[in-house]
Amino acid sequence: MLDFSEEEVDKKIMEMKSKMIRYHLPYNEKEIKSNPDFMKKLLDMAIEHKREKMIDYLTLTIEEFKVLKHGYYNILKNCEISFFMKSVNDITLDDLEEIKQKYKVHYFSIKDLASFNDSSQISLDLIYKYKKAICKITQGINNITFNNSENREKEIFGILITRILKNTRYDINSQENYEKKSKVTKFSKPTFDNPSNEIVGMLHGNCVYRGFAGIVRDVFNFVNIDCIVISGVSNEDGHVWNQIKLDGEWYNIDVTWDRDNIIQHGKSYWLLKDDERFENGYLIQDGEDIKNISHKIYSINRTSGYICTKSLSESELAKYIDFSEFRKKSWLKNLTRNINLDKMKSSVISMLQDINETIMNNIKKKVGKLYGCKSIF
Repeated sequence: MLDFSEEEVDKKIMEMKSKMIRYHLPYNEKEIKSNPDFMKKLLDMAIEHKREKMIDYLTLTIEEFKVLKHGYYNILKNCEISFFMKSVNDITLDDLEEIKQKYKVHYFSIKDLASFNDSSQISLDLIYKYKKAICKITQGINNITFNNSENREKEIFGILITRILKNTRYDINSQENYEKKSKVTKFSKPTFDNPSNEIVGMLHGNCVYRGFAGIVRDVFNFVNIDCIVISGVSNEDGHVWNQIKLDGEWYNIDVTWDRDNIIQHGKSYWLLKDDERFENGYLIQDGEDIKNISHKIYSINRTSGYICTKSLSESELAKYIDFSEFRKKSWLKNLTRNINLDKMKSSVISMLQDINETIMNNIKKKVGKLYGCKSIF
């Protein structure tokens, strides 16, 4: 045992705890810092000098946690832990199950989610639900036999983007409404259940452009397909979309701008396009009118993106996405929209009255025969 006074030991442990917090908090670095050796040194000092109770709070990366949990379980289980990681895909559902059952979690802080929202600290329960939803939406992908190994990732893209489109719709009020319902607690025990839009979008089916981009990134990264979020300017407003690498080529995809086109008309304009197409936009003919929905995009952080030189035509996209399925649903939706509900209600009431009258007449006849009279009513 080192020859430290009681006061010197306490001071040293407090200094190391402060350094631990400062070490993990900054998000201006490219990667989340991780230093298991430093964390071991802190915990070893606490054990050696019988100061385990001073370790009442730890901030750890997932990598640090995995290294420490075996040799320092007794300390970890008795303190609150805040977890830091870059992506939600840095942790498995099994890891979350274990953490949920054995440890006290203060919050999760995830860099990819924090980039879209000031509230970067998210509850364990919410991260668990989000991770479970990602597992569900990607279910069965690894068991599918694909038609062409050269286009395997494009086939996966078609399946998963269809699931995302069916699961989520654009709603500008979604984040605001969700935050109003979020729990408010004491300053020392925040729940941080007003997360960035991708979690709201995945769990509640409503989000804005940031949510779509986050969902697309996290879903495709989960199945080991490179996909990043790009921020830029569209029609003089801030905008966010994705770039994705499929079968060796990078493409732009903008689910926000394309979702209604696909759902309502079974037609895509912004999936798997090159940079030129994104910058020049489209002229779309609607009947006799030509509508310019060109949203010229200028990337703010192109340095983190990739050059996209290829586009898939509508016929090429149709090999991987069943647009006819969306067209059928759109036709059915338009049909039901044109039905006069008041007339339908009146017809149903009239039909029920006729049925009731017929039933009563039959009962009267049968009772009359039974008692030998025309009617007892």
